Amino acid sequence: MEKVMLSSNDSIEFIPINEIIHIQGAGSYSDIYLKDNKKITVSKNLQWFELHLPRSIFYRAHKSYLINISFVCKLYKTNGGRICMINGESIPLSRSRKKEFMEKIYDSNKKG
Repeated sequence: MEKVMLSSNDSIEFIPINEIIHIQGAGSYSDIYLKDNKKITVSKNLQWFELHLPRSIFYRAHKSYLINISFVCKLYKTNGGRICMINGESIPLSRSRKKEFMEKIYDSNKKG
């Protein structure tokens, strides 16, 4: 199982990538939301995660969000689009990324 090493203020955690629901970036920090409803804040920007996590699983839905497409449960088409994740979070979908997102979801469903 592939893991990512996350260093916070008081520890270093090794998190299986298939436990990450989504990541929200805010400047040079990111909040990682996990399947067990845990949130970890680390001092890495969202681009770092985009470069180091597998593109086959993770998708940059918006300038501030990287999502694990395995945990998408619904797409709301109104107001440009919002992605509902299994933890109840509603993630904005950038208008310019909507077509690519739909292709990514379609391709992942064909494989799985």
